[in-house]
Amino acid sequence: MDDLTYTLNARTHKDTAKTDIWIAQQHITAKQFMDADVQTCLLQAQKMARITIQHHARYLCTYNTTVLNGFLQKMAFGKSRSKLREQHARAVFRICAQVNRKLYQTADRRCTKKGQKTSL
Repeated sequence: MDDLTYTLNARTHKDTAKTDIWIAQQHITAKQFMDADVQTCLLQAQKMARITIQHHARYLCTYNTTVLNGFLQKMAFGKSRSKLREQHARAVFRICAQVNRKLYQTADRRCTKKGQKTSL
């Protein structure tokens, strides 16, 4: 094995270890990558739900918080995750879209209070 091959293999192992750590931190398992169509949608919804709860919880009502936490809890366990369908992900997407609209409205209000005009 020459130096280049050794370096590439070492780099691959290092990158794989970093990726495995990140995937574990996101509570994603290897089985979730098997079914690409539905699981991709569910993984995107999981990411959006986690970000919305962590960073924008003040814009959520109690019902929406309950729905997002319930979705994340179902995604954490394999048996309940296998029962989730695309419609569950759509509910999460709708809630996150509501939060994004609220964020835009508050940012727009801040800009108009300062005398700045927003241009879209």
